[in-house]
Amino acid sequence: MKSAFISQEEFINSFYEFAGDKILCREDIKRIIELSFQHNKSALENIAFHAKYLSGLLSIIKNKDNSINEEYFSRVKDEYAGHVEEIKKQLTAILEYDSGFFKSIAGKKYFEMTQESLENLNKLCADLARIKSFLNNLQERGKGF
Repeated sequence: MKSAFISQEEFINSFYEFAGDKILCREDIKRIIELSFQHNKSALENIAFHAKYLSGLLSIIKNKDNSINEEYFSRVKDEYAGHVEEIKKQLTAILEYDSGFFKSIAGKKYFEMTQESLENLNKLCADLARIKSFLNNLQERGKGF
C-alpha cells in the first residue's frame, strides 16, 4: 500500500491539532518543519527520533530514585549528553538552510552553554518528540510526508 503524502501546511496544521496545547516552542517548531520540508525531510525524522530518545533519558534522570544503580544512572547521564550533542549537530544542519535571522536567534536560545539554553533545548526536544509520535501516527494511517 502506497503512502499518501501530505503537504507542509497540512503537516503543520495536523501536528498542531495532534499535539494540542502541549507545544512549548510553537514558532520555532514551525520554522524547523518548514526548513525540513523545503530542504531535507529526513532530517526532521532523524532529529525527532533522537529527541524522543533524549526525552526518555531526561525522564529517567529527573525521576531518579534510590532503586537505580549509580553506575546505570551515570551511563544514562552520559547518553543524555551524547544525544544533546547529536541533536545540536542535527539542528545546526537544518538551520543551515535558514537565511540568518532564525539561525542566530536559535543559536542564542538553544546552543549557549547556560542553564537557560539547556532548558530551552529540553523544551524544543519535547516538541520534537511529539513530532516523532505524530510521524508514527501518520504512518499508522498510511500517510507519509
